[in-house]
Amino acid sequence: MSIDPAAPVFPSLLETQTIIAKWHAADSLFADRLSAGMPANKALTLLGISLDLQGKLESASEAFGVAASIAPGHAPHWTHYGMILDRLNQTPQAAFCLEQAVTLAPESPESWVFLGLVRRKLGDLPGAATACRKALEQAPGAAAAWDCLGLIKEAQFDYSGAIECLSASAKLGTVNASLMARLGMLNYHLGRINAASEAFARAVELEPANLSHRQMLRKTRFMQEMLAGNLDQALECYQFRCQSDGACAESELPAMLKSAFALFSAFGPRDAAVRAGKKLLELQPANAEIEYLLRAVNGDHELERSPEKYVIDHFDDFAANFDSKLVSTLGYDLPEKIGEAIRSMAPDRLFDCVLDAGCGTGLCGPILRPIARILNGIDLSTKMIERAATRKTYDCLECAEIVEFLERTPQRFDLITAADVLIYIGDLRRFFSAVSRTMISRGILAVSTERWAGLGYHLCPSGRFAHAPDYVRQSATKAGLTELTHIETTLRLEGSTRIPGDIYLLLFR
Repeated sequence: MSIDPAAPVFPSLLETQTIIAKWHAADSLFADRLSAGMPANKALTLLGISLDLQGKLESASEAFGVAASIAPGHAPHWTHYGMILDRLNQTPQAAFCLEQAVTLAPESPESWVFLGLVRRKLGDLPGAATACRKALEQAPGAAAAWDCLGLIKEAQFDYSGAIECLSASAKLGTVNASLMARLGMLNYHLGRINAASEAFARAVELEPANLSHRQMLRKTRFMQEMLAGNLDQALECYQFRCQSDGACAESELPAMLKSAFALFSAFGPRDAAVRAGKKLLELQPANAEIEYLLRAVNGDHELERSPEKYVIDHFDDFAANFDSKLVSTLGYDLPEKIGEAIRSMAPDRLFDCVLDAGCGTGLCGPILRPIARILNGIDLSTKMIERAATRKTYDCLECAEIVEFLERTPQRFDLITAADVLIYIGDLRRFFSAVSRTMISRGILAVSTERWAGLGYHLCPSGRFAHAPDYVRQSATKAGLTELTHIETTLRLEGSTRIPGDIYLLLFR
């Protein structure tokens, strides 16, 4: 057999004979099949299927494995073995077996679908998509293949494509509550409230006891009524549903309004976002986050930076789930991109003293550590600093506001990074001036900005500031910083679209 390290360990000839003898003694039906002249590999496959149905997965795996070792040219043995190994969480071995199956019998939609699912578990999304498309080429009506492809597109943040695939699966296969709830969430993430509400209504119909489905149905219907323009009626209907549904808590309303505000701010209409924000402020007058974001949605042009309290509260609340949300869900990859830009412009340089400004949970830390003799990190959020400390990559961490820190510190730096930091600062003049104060000659500043197509800077409804490239260059130049390189890129996912942005490497003269 193959020496591939992912290959399952197959029994020797003597071990095979011992296993067959064991099952001959333990299972009369297996013994009868062998006595009637059935080939051992076929009898073992039927035994494996029976054991699988009984929930005896380890024993079933043994039977399928021996069958595959006896008749390695028989594709169905590999398919059965791969499927059972996948259920035993032996994913690389399952992938090996299913690869063998489709190599031996390429015209096998079922094997291709299972291979797609296993490749997805291994993180090979392109390979998984290829396998699913192979299945659909052979069997366009295979609901499982559409479902698998939908999962892959969802993992790739292609929510519209995922909806198309799952809708096809729903038309072709058996509709269940889980599938409808997934369709509901995908439409919800795209701001398609009517479609989301219809999907959750169907999910609740199929699975009435599911509290999560019922909550999402209440939420989407509430948003539908808000979009119609009548907040009072939306609240009245929501309260009626709460009374009818024993699982609804009074504390759910502020969270419902906050979700509505966030969704309407991102996808519109803005008037609905304003209604939700104002009502939430009535319930929570001290909510600094909503107060600030409401100003952003209203297009307040007087703000030059995000309020300190907003940033602290936002990131303190966000700290525990920051990495999983930002990296896994929103596809945030700026640390890697900035690190690559620095290595490209200064490939052999070891920096004496580096500042990771706005370090957050320390995502830039592992990238900066190999090129820094001393690595410092600062952030405004104490909880973010606590998370960064657990990485053990920084020599010093301090809770501080970036500009104030740069204006008072006696330290001098030859590299400062600010990844996803300037989105909370509109007017950049004071920031660049403070950077220049702490930079040594030939020091490098690496920053990212969200791109603004107009002039100067702009406060977006998201509460983040976007900057025009010319404004960034002009502000940096006045502070004695010269552009080394400018990279047009994307920053993170919003809905199903990646936000355009820019990375700048600037040299202090």
